[in-house]
Amino acid sequence: MRLKDDGWIVGVGTVMARNGLPPEQERERQAFNRMIVHGPLKSQGIAVLDFDAEHRAGRVPLADGVHPTDAGYAGMSKLDVAFVDKALEKH
Repeated sequence: MRLKDDGWIVGVGTVMARNGLPPEQERERQAFNRMIVHGPLKSQGIAVLDFDAEHRAGRVPLADGVHPTDAGYAGMSKLDVAFVDKALEKH
């Protein structure tokens, strides 16, 4: 919120799944993402880039269980571009 208060345009991305993550860390990742997506960020004017939802929907395939494929990065960039376009409309 301090960055936003200082005039920055702020966006926060969720954390995508990762192969081989221990169950406890996977639960923490999911809880963190729920906080990002369903917490107070949007109501405070902070954009949420839900990379994890895009991954679960098959629009961000992974190459090695951690890093997206070229198609995955292209899918992520659609969220980035939409965020930047929306931010620039406001200024």
